Amino acid sequence: MTTDAAARAEDDTAAAAPPLLARFDRFAWWFAAIIVLQACWLAGLMASGWYYQADFANLAAATGRPLSWAYLSHAQGGHLDVIGRVVFWVLNRVDPLNHSLTIAAR
Repeated sequence: MTTDAAARAEDDTAAAAPPLLARFDRFAWWFAAIIVLQACWLAGLMASGWYYQADFANLAAATGRPLSWAYLSHAQGGHLDVIGRVVFWVLNRVDPLNHSLTIAAR
């Protein structure tokens, strides 16, 4: 009899457990909605815009320079950004001044 009671208790708790989506509280839904809306807004602004001044400076710095430590360690906006330098160097070699590709990579 105890095994039957335990099995029924497990069935009751399994049936009472809400699905995963219902377990998210309202804060998590609002948080996710704000992130999605902000990403859409930023994508819309960037898609209809043009390069930023820093993009031109970074692409110009990559023009005609080898991928060396001197180029990679040069400050970018006052900070060390080796990955950013590599991205702009590759963009300059693959398809210079391709706005869509630059925005997607950034």
